[in-house]
Amino acid sequence: MDNSPTFSILYRKLKHRAGILFLLFMVVLPVVAWLALRLCMIITTSHGNALLLEFKQLRPHESTFEDVMRVVRHYPGLASVQDSPCSASYCEVRVGTGRGWAGMVPVVHALDLERAGIRASWFTASVQVLDNRVVRKKFEVWTEATWGTPHGLWLIARSELTDYFDEADVHQWQRAGLQGHPGFYVTEPHLSTAGGGRMLIAKVAENATDGEIERAFDFRLSCTSALKGCSELRDLLPGAWENYVAFGQQSPASKY
Repeated sequence: MDNSPTFSILYRKLKHRAGILFLLFMVVLPVVAWLALRLCMIITTSHGNALLLEFKQLRPHESTFEDVMRVVRHYPGLASVQDSPCSASYCEVRVGTGRGWAGMVPVVHALDLERAGIRASWFTASVQVLDNRVVRKKFEVWTEATWGTPHGLWLIARSELTDYFDEADVHQWQRAGLQGHPGFYVTEPHLSTAGGGRMLIAKVAENATDGEIERAFDFRLSCTSALKGCSELRDLLPGAWENYVAFGQQSPASKY
């Protein structure tokens, strides 16, 4: 009895299944994985925005130690105390949320992920309490820059509200026009570590106006999960960047 038709049919079925499996592994699964990573980025950014919103509600000399702890309790496992013991008398606490992809996708190089619009971001809030009142606070964003950005592989935007500028601040930034606007300064150091990147630091003191404080903490985090990504510091902190550009020409050595 000739079994060739049977073998032919079986061969065609196996070939068809092999084609389906090939399509599944080469097309469908990578697309599903890409969508899952994109969703993780969106969720991470939403967590960063939530942290920023709660952080901005902590007001110096008004918010208490318990107000800070209430925010910390919303982020279990993500908070760390800088100096122990932590109490209403003195406490410096840091909350960080974000996501990186190293080790999660071992078969894909990090640069390939960046080219595909998958980037890591971290959001960090720090608060210092003294005598049961908030006296200093800081918020920082670190994100991988858009692939191909000429200024480096990553961007950092940091804003800090302090009760006063210490002596080192005053000495360092006196040339940068601190006398003209004693409540704030902005600087942009260029760092070469980890492939190079750009950093914008905005610092405001209590004698700054409400508008200056608002501009210093006017973070825009949406680009950290956007397909295009963040390519410039002004994408993350536009108000502080505008101050930097507007006043920077007065002091070429140390823009503010």
